[in-house]
Amino acid sequence: MTTTQDAIAHAKAQTNAAVAIGESRGWERPADFARLTTLGAAAKAAIRDADPVPVPLPTTAAQVDDWLDQTAAARVHAAARRSAAEELALDADRQVARLGQHIAAEYVPKLVEEFATELKAYAALANAPRTITGHETAKDLTAHATLLRCAADLASTLNARATLALITGEADDFGQDAVWLALAVKPSAGLDAVTQAVATFHQGTPSTVADWDSLAPLGLTLAQHGGARTRIERHAAANFTRGTTTPDGGLVERSYGEVEAGALR
Repeated sequence: MTTTQDAIAHAKAQTNAAVAIGESRGWERPADFARLTTLGAAAKAAIRDADPVPVPLPTTAAQVDDWLDQTAAARVHAAARRSAAEELALDADRQVARLGQHIAAEYVPKLVEEFATELKAYAALANAPRTITGHETAKDLTAHATLLRCAADLASTLNARATLALITGEADDFGQDAVWLALAVKPSAGLDAVTQAVATFHQGTPSTVADWDSLAPLGLTLAQHGGARTRIERHAAANFTRGTTTPDGGLVERSYGEVEAGALR
């Protein structure tokens, strides 16, 4: 059974994951996150330090009553202090948990822009050798190394976007097909080719040069918030149209452009 504290802990972990994405890219840590994290840490330290200060034991019978009063007061004070600190810590955690959605919404456009820059760099390496045979020049080797870094950068940005999708709830739209966050299909792309690409990367994401080379002809742009759902709905609608308006019943490959222009025959 999930408790309120479990739910807060889960949402807080998502906020931390979003912040980690920004920090890994050198983005400034959100001010509210830094403030609330420091506040929460101070409250939790107060919880740990809330034990009552021991009152020296009495040495005579005449001191017993005073010792009892002082010890009881110290314990009551410590318990009240601990309770207040726990309340403060929980409130700080709750506020941190709520920040996740806001931070994710702020970071998505940044990742989209970053992906576009990386994709441009990748496209500029169209002539770079895809594999190494041992006969390459120094220039070829440099281009190949740069190509590998570009592929890794694209994968990192896509995976970061998929993490944010878990926070925003968009992951419910695409399930285990996170590749929809990257696929922005061109009119020239075939419907079956897109379906096959999605199947290829089911439960995974593109990461290698070969992966990105296979997707580039279909069209790549990182999705803004809600974009993956729009892409999935577009694909489903195009397949439905192909299947219901062509003599072959959708058995022949068609491009998005043909379907959406109504040029089926």
